Parts: sequence; structure tokens; C-alpha cells
Amino acid sequence: MRVRPWMIVSVMWLAPAALATVDRIAQSRLSGDPLPGVPDLIWAGGDWLVYAFVTPVIFLYMEQLRSSVVGLARWVRRVPQLPAAASEAPAE
Repeated sequence: MRVRPWMIVSVMWLAPAALATVDRIAQSRLSGDPLPGVPDLIWAGGDWLVYAFVTPVIFLYMEQLRSSVVGLARWVRRVPQLPAAASEAPAE
């Protein structure tokens, strides 16, 4: 399987998620509180996990957008040029 750029970016979002979770555990240990539950840990790193899951969708959308823009540019180049308007003719 070929590694694609969106895969690398998605995996990179997991590092801040893990650090946020470790931070939440460390903060509770330092303050003498009991260890946080799983919902608290998911909440701590959840926003980063959302970014990891949304990244492939954004890459797919941008690829589709790029394809449509390139196709539109090719179509515009094939359209014949219209003659200059009469108002643009040099004045006598």
C-alpha cells in the first residue's frame, strides 16, 4: 500500500491527541486528584482526533476541487474568443 500525504497528516494529528491525554493524566496526578476516567481522557484529546478523522475528507474534497478547476481551465481555453466590442474600437 502506498503512503499518501493525507495518511501522514492524519497520523500527525494523533501526537497532540496523545500529548493532551498524557497532560490530563499528569495534571490530575500532580494535583492529587484521582485518575480521570475514559470519558475525560477522550474529551482531553478529542478535538485532535476530530482533526485526524476530518483530514482525509478535506484532502479528498481538495483533490476533487483541483480536478474541476483544471477541467474548467481547459474548457475555457477551448472556448473561441469573441470579437472585441464596438465600444472598444479606436475613436476616429
